[in-house]
Amino acid sequence: MRPTAALEAALPHFRQGFRALADGIAAIEQSHSGTLTLTAAPAFAARWLVPRLGRFTREHPEIEIRFAASVTLVDLNHSDIDCAIRLGKGDWPDVEAEKLLAQPFFPVATPEWAERLKAPADLANVPIIHDEGTMVAWRDWFEAAGLEMRELAGPRFSDPILALEAVMAGQGVMLAWDMVVADALALGRLVRPFDIAVESCLAYWFVTTAASARSRKVRLFRDWLKREIAATGGRAA
Repeated sequence: MRPTAALEAALPHFRQGFRALADGIAAIEQSHSGTLTLTAAPAFAARWLVPRLGRFTREHPEIEIRFAASVTLVDLNHSDIDCAIRLGKGDWPDVEAEKLLAQPFFPVATPEWAERLKAPADLANVPIIHDEGTMVAWRDWFEAAGLEMRELAGPRFSDPILALEAVMAGQGVMLAWDMVVADALALGRLVRPFDIAVESCLAYWFVTTAASARSRKVRLFRDWLKREIAATGGRAA
């Protein structure tokens, strides 16, 4: 069977209407649910968000958190996810994105490795921990430092959490986002061997659908998240 020309012309309107109907039903269901389902990348979740979630739970004990850690881009319009925290430019289609904090990036290492790094050129003589899924490049950092790109050798990890663990275990130097290493820097487990940071065009964003944005639990979580970031600039309290 094939649609007629009249049906082909009407389909966009039908799709828009069905989506609006689905969003309305979802908004009713979500407003009555005490569970907030959110998603974020595992590295950001483990290193920044999860250690702070207890404060949100104490403020709002009536809201239960369900966390879905994922490096893939979840389709919020066709899932049970209420909101997401994403790293990017904020230009995702069919969602509402609110900027949380821009993310500079820079090298980090244990204090022992940092002592060996007197100048950026010394990076060529130490192991470099590579996160294969990273959105940042050493070439950009060397350009900010006013140097030509060096050959950087070292182990590679497909999981950013394992890459961070390797750095904190003293196995080398890594290029990292600000918020992901905030607590490790505050505790002195990691240090910045150089003051040079690249102010990237990327940031963390709070992402919802038009329907879920109206949910009370989503608004409460967004407001708490913004206060948490504003209080510390994204860094450890």
